[in-house]
Amino acid sequence: MNFVWLIILIVYLRKYLQTKTQLPQWEKVLLMGLFVSIALLVIDVTIHQSRPITVWFAHGMLFYLIYLSLTQQEFQPVKPIVNAITPLVLLNFMEDVTKLISTPFYNAWNNYFQVAKVFVFIWLVAMLIINRRQRKALQKERLKVAEKEKEFQISETLKAALEIQVTERTAELRGQKEELLKTIDELKSTQALLIQSEKMASLGELTAGIAHEIQNPLNFVNNFSEVNEELLSEMKDAIDKG
Repeated sequence: MNFVWLIILIVYLRKYLQTKTQLPQWEKVLLMGLFVSIALLVIDVTIHQSRPITVWFAHGMLFYLIYLSLTQQEFQPVKPIVNAITPLVLLNFMEDVTKLISTPFYNAWNNYFQVAKVFVFIWLVAMLIINRRQRKALQKERLKVAEKEKEFQISETLKAALEIQVTERTAELRGQKEELLKTIDELKSTQALLIQSEKMASLGELTAGIAHEIQNPLNFVNNFSEVNEELLSEMKDAIDKG
């Protein structure tokens, strides 16, 4: 029976710890232990004379797995299961030791051993159920944490995208502001040029008016001089004629 528990325990360890992918260094050890356990089980069933030897091999391998679960960091996740099966392993070991030391004493206490096995088996089943519930609760908690982490990552991604959009929009508004300021400066320059041009135009009109006003008396004087010249010429002709 020890080999059956040993094979079940090794298979469980390999499956739960995922040693094939996560712990390749222990995969070889457990796989070798599984092959040895199956071989010893076959020898124990077929060759009854070997049972006193094979049984102690089974005890040794079981105690080795218990030792690994207690000392190795990689085996900590399966520690509750190992703790659940440890009382059964110890009881079987005590039973075999008692049988080896004194068969009459073992026969006298055989009923107590059987009752103890029932309680140990009940303990094992209860621990397995509790551990299964704890694993489900832990799995749910992990899923919640993973979901929250996913939501956090999504929010961070959206936040980063919004920050990029805000930065781009700010740069765009800053560019538009600079363009508006540049346009305002150009409009101010244009306005100053228009004012200067208007002043020059007004000055030109004023100068033209002044020149016109000056030109009118000069024309009158010129016309009067021409009339006088004609009169003088006529008067000279008249004098010459007597």
